[in-house]
Amino acid sequence: MTFVEAAGRNIPRTGRRPILFVINSLGLGGAERALATILSNAGERRERYDLHLVLLDALPRWRDVPGFVAVHELDGRGSLGRSVWQLAAFSRRLRPALIVSFLVRANVAGAVVGRMLGIPGVACERMHLSSH
Repeated sequence: MTFVEAAGRNIPRTGRRPILFVINSLGLGGAERALATILSNAGERRERYDLHLVLLDALPRWRDVPGFVAVHELDGRGSLGRSVWQLAAFSRRLRPALIVSFLVRANVAGAVVGRMLGIPGVACERMHLSSH
């Protein structure tokens, strides 16, 4: 296993392709619960891919994720611009095969970074945008 420095931390390299999950924070909401459930039920995928979770903001964590998921905390401070900038820098180092994002700001940041770096993505949104 080799390591790559990113977001102030080492990223373990196993030779498996990384999948990057992105969310604003791990609060008490439904999107956070859905993400935690998806990660907890990764099953055989966790043996084929390295699963990484980026939290865009440095906020208290109210949800747990499995130990096999590498969690990386950025310092977006609720700002879309900072989130895009920091996620792009992190993604350049990680080189994920896919970006999966939850919630509006994370979806926009993931889409912009994916487009910039040529990484496919999946944006998960359950709320109508007019409610924001």
